[in-house]
Amino acid sequence: MTKILGYIALLTLIVCVLVHLATFVPAIHISMDQVWPLHIAVFALGAMLVFTVISFTNPRESRTKGWVWVNRQYADYQKMKELDARIRSDSPRWLRVACIVSGIYVFVNFALYFWLSEGGSPEIEGAKYFLSNHGRVIREITEAEYHRFHAYLVRFVSGFWIAISLVTMAYAMGISRQVDE
Repeated sequence: MTKILGYIALLTLIVCVLVHLATFVPAIHISMDQVWPLHIAVFALGAMLVFTVISFTNPRESRTKGWVWVNRQYADYQKMKELDARIRSDSPRWLRVACIVSGIYVFVNFALYFWLSEGGSPEIEGAKYFLSNHGRVIREITEAEYHRFHAYLVRFVSGFWIAISLVTMAYAMGISRQVDE
């Protein structure tokens, strides 16, 4: 099952990278209206990862009440930390490096988005394009700028998608190697 999750994560990663690269091509007019299903797919992927990790740790043992439950939760937390270290160490080195690089890229991409977007989002009303922030018009923009600002938003979000897909793939591969042992 974890191998299937890894392959799904790989497929999702490829699509996310293609969408992300498309935001750098001015001739491609891309917006969240076109790629929102990918947003849902990435979060479903993250949820599948959480459920996979939970099922891998066998949480049925921790369903007790009272102070015993609190002590058990701490023991489960320690167990999860050890498991996390083993899973990460069983993931391929190139994938761990890719996760770190994508994490750094997410922060750079985050800062660039807020700088490039000028604190607003593109809007269209009639034949006029403008940049607004919570209903307040910042400035009027051209149609080309309108499409560019939409691309900035997709680039911002798809950077997170790439990171989530890589982390899911790394954990799926690490768990898969743990199961094979």
